[in-house]
Amino acid sequence: MKQRGFALVDVITATVLLGALLLVFSQAQQWQQHQQMRQQWIADAEWLRQAATLFWIERGTAPSTLTDLVADDATEVTRPWQQRWQLHLAQPWLELQIEAPSAAQAHWFAGQLAGALVRSQTVVVPVWKPLIADLDERYLHRLEQPTQPHLNTMATDLDLQSHSIMDVGELHAARVNAEYFLGNTLTAEHIKTEWISTGVLYADDVITPFYSLSEIHRDMSYYRQLWRQCELQGKC
Repeated sequence: MKQRGFALVDVITATVLLGALLLVFSQAQQWQQHQQMRQQWIADAEWLRQAATLFWIERGTAPSTLTDLVADDATEVTRPWQQRWQLHLAQPWLELQIEAPSAAQAHWFAGQLAGALVRSQTVVVPVWKPLIADLDERYLHRLEQPTQPHLNTMATDLDLQSHSIMDVGELHAARVNAEYFLGNTLTAEHIKTEWISTGVLYADDVITPFYSLSEIHRDMSYYRQLWRQCELQGKC
Protein backbone atom coordinates (compact mmCIF):
# COMPACT_ATOMS: atom_id res chain seq x y z
CA MET A 1 0.00 0.00 0.00
CA LYS A 2 2.84 2.35 0.87
CA GLN A 3 4.54 1.64 -2.49
CA ARG A 4 1.35 2.52 -4.37
CA GLY A 5 1.24 5.83 -2.50
CA PHE A 6 4.83 6.65 -3.50
CA ALA A 7 4.03 5.76 -7.13
CA LEU A 8 1.00 8.07 -7.14
CA VAL A 9 3.11 10.92 -5.72
CA ASP A 10 5.70 10.34 -8.45
CA VAL A 11 3.03 10.47 -11.13
CA ILE A 12 1.58 13.70 -9.72
CA THR A 13 5.06 15.25 -9.44
CA ALA A 14 5.95 14.29 -13.01
CA THR A 15 2.63 15.70 -14.26
CA VAL A 16 3.21 18.99 -12.42
CA LEU A 17 6.77 19.26 -13.75
CA LEU A 18 5.62 18.49 -17.30
CA GLY A 19 2.87 21.10 -17.04
CA ALA A 20 5.35 23.66 -15.74
CA LEU A 21 7.76 22.91 -18.61
CA LEU A 22 4.97 23.23 -21.17
CA LEU A 23 3.92 26.54 -19.63
CA VAL A 24 7.50 27.87 -19.71
CA PHE A 25 7.92 26.69 -23.32
CA SER A 26 4.62 28.32 -24.35
CA GLN A 27 5.54 31.60 -22.67
CA ALA A 28 8.99 31.56 -24.31
CA GLN A 29 7.42 30.94 -27.71
CA GLN A 30 4.91 33.76 -27.21
CA TRP A 31 7.70 36.12 -26.13
CA GLN A 32 9.74 35.22 -29.24
CA GLN A 33 6.74 35.81 -31.51
CA HIS A 34 6.07 39.13 -29.76
CA GLN A 35 9.70 40.22 -30.33
CA GLN A 36 9.54 39.22 -33.99
CA MET A 37 6.30 41.18 -34.38
CA ARG A 38 7.91 44.26 -32.81
CA GLN A 39 10.90 43.99 -35.13
CA GLN A 40 8.48 43.88 -38.06
CA TRP A 41 6.81 47.06 -36.74
CA ILE A 42 10.19 48.81 -36.84
CA ALA A 43 11.06 47.51 -40.33
CA ASP A 44 7.70 48.58 -41.75
CA ALA A 45 7.96 52.04 -40.17
CA GLU A 46 11.37 52.56 -41.82
CA TRP A 47 9.97 51.31 -45.12
CA LEU A 48 7.09 53.80 -44.93
CA ARG A 49 9.52 56.64 -44.21
CA GLN A 50 11.66 55.70 -47.23
CA ALA A 51 8.61 55.27 -49.47
CA ALA A 52 7.33 58.72 -48.44
CA THR A 53 10.71 60.29 -49.25
CA LEU A 54 10.88 58.65 -52.70
CA PHE A 55 7.29 59.71 -53.43
CA TRP A 56 8.16 63.31 -52.48
CA ILE A 57 11.23 63.31 -54.73
CA GLU A 58 9.50 61.76 -57.76
CA ARG A 59 6.20 63.70 -57.58
CA GLY A 60 7.48 67.01 -56.20
CA THR A 61 4.82 66.94 -53.48
CA ALA A 62 4.32 65.05 -50.22
CA PRO A 63 1.98 62.03 -50.08
CA SER A 64 -1.39 62.84 -48.53
CA THR A 65 -2.68 59.40 -47.60
CA LEU A 66 -1.22 55.99 -46.86
CA THR A 67 -2.77 54.77 -50.11
CA ASP A 68 -0.20 56.88 -51.98
CA LEU A 69 2.54 54.72 -50.47
CA VAL A 70 0.81 51.34 -50.36
CA ALA A 71 -1.12 51.38 -53.62
CA ASP A 72 -0.29 47.74 -54.37
CA ASP A 73 -2.72 45.34 -52.68
CA ALA A 74 0.08 42.78 -52.43
CA THR A 75 2.08 45.11 -50.16
CA GLU A 76 1.23 44.46 -46.52
CA VAL A 77 2.27 46.77 -43.71
CA THR A 78 1.90 45.71 -40.08
CA ARG A 79 -0.34 47.79 -37.80
CA PRO A 80 1.29 48.32 -34.37
CA TRP A 81 -1.27 47.88 -31.56
CA GLN A 82 -3.87 47.31 -34.32
CA GLN A 83 -3.70 51.04 -35.13
CA ARG A 84 -3.37 52.57 -38.60
CA TRP A 85 -0.56 54.90 -39.65
CA GLN A 86 -1.66 58.46 -40.38
CA LEU A 87 0.03 61.15 -42.52
CA HIS A 88 0.14 64.80 -41.47
CA LEU A 89 1.97 67.51 -43.42
CA ALA A 90 3.78 69.90 -41.07
CA GLN A 91 6.61 72.37 -41.64
CA PRO A 92 9.22 71.57 -42.69
CA TRP A 93 8.44 67.86 -42.71
CA LEU A 94 5.80 65.20 -43.21
CA GLU A 95 4.76 63.29 -40.10
CA LEU A 96 4.03 59.57 -39.92
CA GLN A 97 1.86 59.18 -36.82
CA ILE A 98 0.48 56.23 -34.88
CA GLU A 99 -1.31 56.06 -31.53
CA ALA A 100 0.18 53.82 -28.80
CA PRO A 101 -1.81 52.26 -25.90
CA SER A 102 0.38 54.06 -23.35
CA ALA A 103 3.08 56.70 -23.12
CA ALA A 104 5.61 54.03 -22.07
CA GLN A 105 4.99 51.96 -25.21
CA ALA A 106 5.06 55.10 -27.34
CA HIS A 107 8.48 56.03 -25.94
CA TRP A 108 9.74 52.48 -26.53
CA PHE A 109 8.67 52.53 -30.19
CA ALA A 110 10.04 56.03 -30.81
CA GLY A 111 13.36 54.93 -29.30
CA GLN A 112 13.70 52.31 -32.04
CA LEU A 113 13.35 54.83 -34.89
CA ALA A 114 15.98 57.47 -35.58
CA GLY A 115 14.61 60.99 -35.14
CA ALA A 116 11.18 59.83 -33.92
CA LEU A 117 9.45 61.70 -31.10
CA VAL A 118 6.41 61.30 -28.82
CA ARG A 119 3.45 63.64 -28.32
CA SER A 120 1.36 62.36 -25.42
CA GLN A 121 0.83 58.76 -26.59
CA THR A 122 1.37 59.44 -30.29
CA VAL A 123 4.56 58.25 -32.01
CA VAL A 124 5.68 60.77 -34.63
CA VAL A 125 8.21 59.78 -37.33
CA PRO A 126 9.34 62.89 -39.26
CA VAL A 127 9.99 62.63 -43.00
CA TRP A 128 12.09 65.65 -43.93
CA LYS A 129 11.28 67.50 -47.14
CA PRO A 130 13.89 66.43 -49.74
CA LEU A 131 16.36 69.16 -50.63
CA ILE A 132 15.63 68.64 -54.32
CA ALA A 133 12.02 69.67 -53.69
CA ASP A 134 13.25 73.11 -52.57
CA LEU A 135 15.61 73.51 -55.51
CA ASP A 136 13.51 71.92 -58.25
CA GLU A 137 12.98 75.20 -60.10
CA ARG A 138 16.72 75.30 -60.90
CA TYR A 139 16.91 71.92 -62.58
CA LEU A 140 15.76 70.06 -65.67
CA HIS A 141 12.58 68.06 -64.99
CA ARG A 142 11.94 64.73 -66.65
CA LEU A 143 8.49 64.27 -65.05
CA GLU A 144 5.59 66.56 -65.92
CA GLN A 145 4.21 68.62 -63.03
CA PRO A 146 0.50 69.17 -63.88
CA THR A 147 -0.13 71.30 -60.79
CA GLN A 148 3.06 73.34 -61.27
CA PRO A 149 3.36 74.00 -65.04
CA HIS A 150 6.18 76.50 -64.55
CA LEU A 151 8.40 73.59 -63.52
CA ASN A 152 8.01 71.95 -66.93
CA THR A 153 10.30 74.52 -68.59
CA MET A 154 13.87 75.51 -67.82
CA ALA A 155 14.97 78.98 -66.83
CA THR A 156 18.69 78.35 -66.61
CA ASP A 157 21.74 77.19 -68.59
CA LEU A 158 23.06 73.67 -68.14
CA ASP A 159 26.81 73.15 -67.83
CA LEU A 160 27.20 69.36 -67.85
CA GLN A 161 30.98 69.43 -68.41
CA SER A 162 31.96 65.80 -69.10
CA HIS A 163 28.49 64.41 -68.38
CA SER A 164 26.04 63.20 -71.02
CA ILE A 165 22.33 63.51 -71.78
CA MET A 166 21.15 60.08 -72.89
CA ASP A 167 18.06 58.71 -74.64
CA VAL A 168 16.61 62.00 -75.90
CA GLY A 169 13.53 61.26 -77.96
CA GLU A 170 13.29 64.67 -79.64
CA LEU A 171 15.21 67.91 -79.16
CA HIS A 172 13.90 71.33 -80.20
CA ALA A 173 16.47 74.10 -80.10
CA ALA A 174 16.96 77.47 -81.77
CA ARG A 175 20.73 76.96 -81.85
CA VAL A 176 23.12 74.11 -81.02
CA ASN A 177 26.86 74.67 -80.60
CA ALA A 178 28.92 71.47 -80.67
CA GLU A 179 32.59 70.63 -81.07
CA TYR A 180 31.75 67.14 -82.28
CA PHE A 181 28.57 65.60 -83.68
CA LEU A 182 28.05 61.91 -84.33
CA GLY A 183 24.83 60.57 -85.76
CA ASN A 184 23.38 58.07 -88.21
CA THR A 185 21.00 60.47 -89.95
CA LEU A 186 20.92 64.27 -90.16
CA THR A 187 17.99 66.07 -91.75
CA ALA A 188 18.27 69.85 -92.02
CA GLU A 189 17.00 72.70 -94.19
CA HIS A 190 20.20 74.72 -93.91
CA ILE A 191 23.76 73.86 -92.78
CA LYS A 192 26.62 76.37 -92.58
CA THR A 193 30.15 75.05 -92.07
CA GLU A 194 33.77 76.14 -92.56
CA TRP A 195 34.79 72.82 -94.08
CA ILE A 196 33.41 69.32 -94.48
CA SER A 197 35.09 65.95 -94.82
CA THR A 198 33.11 62.99 -96.08
CA GLY A 199 33.58 59.68 -97.81
CA VAL A 200 30.52 59.88 -100.07
CA LEU A 201 28.43 62.99 -100.67
CA TYR A 202 25.00 62.79 -102.25
CA ALA A 203 23.61 66.19 -103.35
CA ASP A 204 21.27 67.57 -106.00
CA ASP A 205 23.58 70.53 -106.42
CA VAL A 206 26.69 72.12 -104.87
CA ILE A 207 26.85 75.91 -105.05
CA THR A 208 29.93 77.93 -104.09
CA PRO A 209 30.79 81.63 -104.52
CA PHE A 210 32.64 80.65 -107.75
CA TYR A 211 30.52 77.98 -109.44
CA SER A 212 27.50 75.73 -109.34
CA LEU A 213 28.07 72.01 -109.81
CA SER A 214 24.85 71.64 -111.79
CA GLU A 215 25.92 74.40 -114.22
CA ILE A 216 29.36 72.79 -114.67
CA HIS A 217 27.69 69.46 -115.39
CA ARG A 218 25.38 71.08 -117.95
CA ASP A 219 28.29 72.87 -119.68
CA MET A 220 30.41 69.70 -119.74
CA SER A 221 27.55 67.76 -121.31
CA TYR A 222 27.18 70.45 -124.01
CA TYR A 223 30.91 70.50 -124.82
CA ARG A 224 30.97 66.70 -124.94
CA GLN A 225 28.21 66.74 -127.55
CA LEU A 226 30.09 69.33 -129.64
CA TRP A 227 33.26 67.24 -129.51
CA ARG A 228 31.34 64.15 -130.53
CA GLN A 229 29.86 65.97 -133.56
CA CYS A 230 33.31 67.23 -134.49
CA GLU A 231 34.65 63.66 -134.42
CA LEU A 232 31.78 62.37 -136.53
CA GLN A 233 32.48 65.06 -139.16
CA GLY A 234 36.17 64.09 -139.20
CA LYS A 235 37.28 67.52 -138.16
CA CYS A 236 38.66 66.49 -134.77
